[in-house]
Amino acid sequence: MRYLSDRWQTDRIEVVDNILDMRYFSDLLPALAEDGRPWEIFYEVKANLTRAQVAALRAAGVAHIQPGIESLSDHVLKLMRKGTCGLRNVQLLKWCREHGIGVDWNILYGFPGETREDYEEMLAMLPAIEFLDPPVACGPLRMDRFSPYFEKPEEFGLINVRPMKPYAFLYPFPRESLMRIAYHFDFDYRPGEAPAGHADDVIRFTEAWRQKEERGLLCSVRRPNGALLLRDTRPGATMREVELSGGEAAAYEFCDEFRPFAGIVRRLREWSPGAEITEEGVRGFLESLAANRLMLTDGRNWLSLAVRVREVPRANAPDGKQARPWVTTREAVLV
Repeated sequence: MRYLSDRWQTDRIEVVDNILDMRYFSDLLPALAEDGRPWEIFYEVKANLTRAQVAALRAAGVAHIQPGIESLSDHVLKLMRKGTCGLRNVQLLKWCREHGIGVDWNILYGFPGETREDYEEMLAMLPAIEFLDPPVACGPLRMDRFSPYFEKPEEFGLINVRPMKPYAFLYPFPRESLMRIAYHFDFDYRPGEAPAGHADDVIRFTEAWRQKEERGLLCSVRRPNGALLLRDTRPGATMREVELSGGEAAAYEFCDEFRPFAGIVRRLREWSPGAEITEEGVRGFLESLAANRLMLTDGRNWLSLAVRVREVPRANAPDGKQARPWVTTREAVLV
């Protein structure tokens, strides 16, 4: 990489490995960081990176990534056999925004078994994350050789599998030969099983998202008194500033990585032994944050959305008065 950079007088490098070798976090990436050059590196990565790994990528000069984010729906991701969930994908988008890493990701649709409800749930989630990088494209399911859909199409309700149309123009061979040559394939759904139109509203939303010039920012900063200030400049923000302290701040920061509800309650009770921390009170607090799009939940897990910054300028509420938290259960719930 040093040789190529010097030879061609550029620090912009696109790595063509399909996925970053995870062993590079212990050797290659630290070496790149130590080199000190202003690298601008592109890499394809898995979506299940930790916060520390995202920081290591940026320190090494990785300025742009393409992770395997292809949906934010838990059900659709399960159909894809991704082994991940929507909140984990949002979590990565958030950490990349915080560290200044651009993200190329996609929304794929048309998977056998997906439902309209999958995309209605995704559509309800999207307005809260419009300050993050939008998907670069939305596209239908593509069948590739070696995929489960190609190996056992009948199990997924896929029929009439055939080489993708361009192959017939590239190779003057009969279909039997093209079936052995092709890597990409066209197909049909079994009658009555095509998920037609389910993703239309999500596609329209993401198209508008990409066109937005001002997306605002939701960020958090620790104040000198230990409180956590949330600043929201997103269009349609319900509260421009919210200050959390004590257990409220601890709960919000704990959910920087998505957490199950039981784990949040347990952590708060450990953090403040002797205090009355009720499940009802904690749930009410978290739901108030989610209602104001400061957190996301899938009904089981919770994820804080604010990116961490070093300094946030103080802002006034629209009526000229200082914005106040909307949480009314502070004294009874979290201390």
